[in-house]
Amino acid sequence: MTARGQIGTAPLDFLTRFQLVAAMNPCPCGHLGDESGLCHCSAEQVSRYRGRISGPLLDRIDLHLEVSRPREFPLQHDGPAPESSASVRARVLAARDIQDQRAGKTNAQLDGLVLKQFCRISAADRKLLLQASKQHALSPRACIRILKVARTLADLECAADINTAHVAEAISYRNCRAMRAFQVTLLSLRACRNTSITSPSWSTACHKSKRTTDLRPIIIQQR
Repeated sequence: MTARGQIGTAPLDFLTRFQLVAAMNPCPCGHLGDESGLCHCSAEQVSRYRGRISGPLLDRIDLHLEVSRPREFPLQHDGPAPESSASVRARVLAARDIQDQRAGKTNAQLDGLVLKQFCRISAADRKLLLQASKQHALSPRACIRILKVARTLADLECAADINTAHVAEAISYRNCRAMRAFQVTLLSLRACRNTSITSPSWSTACHKSKRTTDLRPIIIQQR
């Protein structure tokens, strides 16, 4: 699918269906929330820096993931070997195949009655999502996208139904708790323009998953 546009007098075609992967630092210096305490950015500097990305744009990005600075040199890691890219790819392809067989399209493209049919959740999970939407002022668009992500998480586990864990994890990718904590910090420091912030970090304190869906827009916060 393409959209026609132009730059000057030159006509151009732009892709309108794509996957967005973006990255940003948590603050101008990149150390906000790091345990080293190296960040000396003021609340005003951090607010101005993050204000470059509008709320409506962030609302359209479904997965917000934090990539923290490693505590040890990666090549000296003696823990269990990470999951291979081939293994992740196989799970993603299997999930996409499930979606294609179920609706003839990916979960990202579900809408209307098809969305209600295949992203059905229990009454308890609807209450959980409603509570999250009220507490964190989630838009209707965000709630619909949370359902789609939850459906994808279930597909990655080859689960027929969406359960509470899937809904909770999908909500956690919105970084609601950390964003709310950061807003509270800014309010408390509004009168102190030169106050440095070392905590809290704009990072999710919610459940994190090693799954990779490869199906949804992603924003990655780097330090």
